Amino acid sequence: MTPRRQEDWHRHGMRSPEDIAGLLAARLGGADETLRAVGPTWDEPSYADFLGEQL
Repeated sequence: MTPRRQEDWHRHGMRSPEDIAGLLAARLGGADETLRAVGPTWDEPSYADFLGEQL
């Protein structure tokens, strides 16, 4: 996918991925980097947990 200019997103009434990451970080009270680095936070078993139960 080719990189888009910032004004291209807003011209079509859309938000850029950077804007969305910033909004989520502001809403959750963290930084952009923590949003990308942290995986799912809900309490569901992972595939590794499933494999551990099978052994």
